[in-house]
Amino acid sequence: MFVYDISTPAASTMVEYINDVDYSALPTVAGDLAPEGMVAFEQDAKHYLAVANELSSTLALYELATDGRATKLISINLGGFGTGAAEIVDYSAQDKKLFVTNAETQKVDVIDVSNPEEASRTSSIDFSAYADDLQSVSVKDGVLAIAVKRKG
Repeated sequence: MFVYDISTPAASTMVEYINDVDYSALPTVAGDLAPEGMVAFEQDAKHYLAVANELSSTLALYELATDGRATKLISINLGGFGTGAAEIVDYSAQDKKLFVTNAETQKVDVIDVSNPEEASRTSSIDFSAYADDLQSVSVKDGVLAIAVKRKG
């Protein structure tokens, strides 16, 4: 991932390149692979970036400094190769939770980030009876919207 300072769009500058993949390891243990969706959010006067990684089926959570540099806090395994695929993520400020689509299981994983350093999956919402694939997720004021590819 690249982080850019775009405060002056015509003179954008790269702040940081983030890639902590261990290329000498097997893909199943190499780290966060294939970032797919991300959301930046503010919570308790701090700024964060959540990244859903499709291939590794992980959610990485970073704290963002005022200069844009990112410090990785945690990576949460939401499945595995062939058993999960974290794709799109959104944040609910109301209850300090992230909602992540899982394409392989047709579920939306719910991640508690009330304490970001100890973020964890608390539950999942199962859409498998209604959808072959989850396309996107959006959450606001207690309402969750899911774009799906319908069965049939």
